[in-house]
Amino acid sequence: ARLKCVTRPPGELKPHQQIDEVRSGGSYISQNDLRIHFGLGKADKVELLEVRWPSGQVDTLKDIKPNQLVFVKEGTGIVRSMQFDRAKRSNPAK
Repeated sequence: ARLKCVTRPPGELKPHQQIDEVRSGGSYISQNDLRIHFGLGKADKVELLEVRWPSGQVDTLKDIKPNQLVFVKEGTGIVRSMQFDRAKRSNPAK
């Protein structure tokens, strides 16, 4: 599947787009990670996530909160999500 992630960082007029593709096996007896990671920077949500499936089906999801793993099923949309705690900045050693 090919995914397009659209965000709009605060104070910016132009949306930021990222595109990635899920690839299954890469070579003999191998498997690629089926997860896609999009970094949102300062954006507070994913405005639009478009999933183009190999069948030709296109699923469009809107207003997805950050810091979570979402599971998307063709023709259904998000079927499950796992929220993560926001990363905390550590204080560097002196």
